[in-house]
Amino acid sequence: MIRSAVYRGADAVERRSVHAALAAVSDPDRDRDRRAWHRAHATIGLDEEVAAELERASEHARSRGGHAEQAAFLSRAAELTPDVRDEAARLVAAAQAYVMVGDSAAARKMLGRAELGLDRPVLRARARQIRATAELYLGQVAATPAILLEAAESIADQDPRLSRKMMFEALQVALITYDHSVGVTPQGLARAVLASPAMGSAESTFSDLLLNAYATRIAVGHRPAVPLLRGALEALHTDGGLAEDGLPLAVVSMFASEDVWDDEGGWRAWKRLEAFDRENGALGALRTTLMVGSMWELRAGRFSAAGALQDELADLSSMIGQPSSGDIPRIELLAWSGREAETRALAAAARAGSTAGLVDFAGNSLAVLELSLGRYAEALACVLPSFDADRPGTGTRSLHEIVEAGLRSGDHVAAKAALTRLEERALAADTAWGLGLLTRCRALMVDGEHAERLYQESIELLGHTRITTEVARSHLLFGEWLLRHKRRSDARFELRTAYEMFTGMGAAGFAERARAELSATGEHPRKRTAPDADALTPREKQIATFAASGATNSEIAARLFLSTSTIEYHLNKIFRKLDITSRRKLAPLLQGASRPA
Repeated sequence: MIRSAVYRGADAVERRSVHAALAAVSDPDRDRDRRAWHRAHATIGLDEEVAAELERASEHARSRGGHAEQAAFLSRAAELTPDVRDEAARLVAAAQAYVMVGDSAAARKMLGRAELGLDRPVLRARARQIRATAELYLGQVAATPAILLEAAESIADQDPRLSRKMMFEALQVALITYDHSVGVTPQGLARAVLASPAMGSAESTFSDLLLNAYATRIAVGHRPAVPLLRGALEALHTDGGLAEDGLPLAVVSMFASEDVWDDEGGWRAWKRLEAFDRENGALGALRTTLMVGSMWELRAGRFSAAGALQDELADLSSMIGQPSSGDIPRIELLAWSGREAETRALAAAARAGSTAGLVDFAGNSLAVLELSLGRYAEALACVLPSFDADRPGTGTRSLHEIVEAGLRSGDHVAAKAALTRLEERALAADTAWGLGLLTRCRALMVDGEHAERLYQESIELLGHTRITTEVARSHLLFGEWLLRHKRRSDARFELRTAYEMFTGMGAAGFAERARAELSATGEHPRKRTAPDADALTPREKQIATFAASGATNSEIAARLFLSTSTIEYHLNKIFRKLDITSRRKLAPLLQGASRPA
């Protein structure tokens, strides 16, 4: 603060003198970014040599201070550039860095200043790409795929790599907007991708592989796309050139993992992207990555961890000034937690939105709630639209819900149609997650010893995955089947297992369904009251979750953009509320909390 006060109190001549002195003593090799920065601020007027040095140093600055630091270097370099075309190139690069840090307003300002110098096709296409990304962060999505596709086609022969990148971003947006897109349909986009001359020189990067995989998925079909989707997810872990320099990669990687039921590939993709976004200060992308991470934590039965990521997402959106979708990303967590009124209200808001992906997400989440309440016809109505549309990334994930809801509500036609599609896709994917859901759905369709073996196989297969919520559901359905066949003792074991699993993770609706069935066997478990962890505020639960996972105070502070002393203050309050003295006691208390963070 003292340094800042002195600097701000000095006049312009004094500041330039100090910057010049610091530039003179900065090592050109070890401190090239600091030297370039001080030279730039000691310069009056335009100076191409200084501007070029600042531009060269911007990448090193990014490795130290993230995209925000890089953006500052590039925008200052543009101010010093005498040639209007070179200035435009640096402004476009600065806009790219601002987009990555989540500052869409600054990015648009840079692009506006660059307009006069955008007379080269590739640079003009890059500017359009960045503008589309900035608009997307501000919620303007419908026209984005068409804009990006047009820009990509204009440079397909001149810069195939950049053209593929733009087509990949167009496809990412189309997967979310789908039939709400303006100017191009997803099918038209996919066919254009496969026919593009830029694809003839496609490299084996993650984005190139996923572009080809999803274009194939949309234009050709699911089965031919399965090995391509699996290969793309694997490449994400080996691609040394990973860069979040456009649209966030988290959603499309999650869609890919769900389309082929690859929980391990999806989980690893999320963890790598989260680490990359945090290390590089890619705050715009991190928002999306946190949302996807909360879904993986939810499926793993760690509801408190899922809630903590949602809280961090909300804080981050507020901090960087990005529009917030409110609590809509929490719909699935709320549905699993049995919070009926909130789930229904948010689902209604989401269904009124402008993206097909959000509508499907809300419908699937609402179906989870209805199934937990035993409202099977209502659950079926929630997910049948996604079955009919069969949109990549969302159509596949609801198939097992349709089978259960269809059979229990008497709509055997819908159940059989969903099972047929599930059989084709799960067998092609050949993963424990997909096969575990398939065997459970087959068990629902048959009877006798064959059904029993299928339920047991489903529990075993899903037990090898990270999808704990579905393991618990298989125990529940098996227990219900055993009870209907008057095998109370066997049913009691399965239902008790399901009840304890659901209660432990905080899945209140399914826990109550399991408890009611367990009571029918003659066992009467008491309803569990909310644990003490529910007394924590959302921020306290967020910090407690990180601490329970083993994170240090400094690591928590870095993740939440707070000071270490603030973390210590909150932890002291948490310990007092929970009447504990050790971090080791946090995990069991948080795991039993019924209210999401």
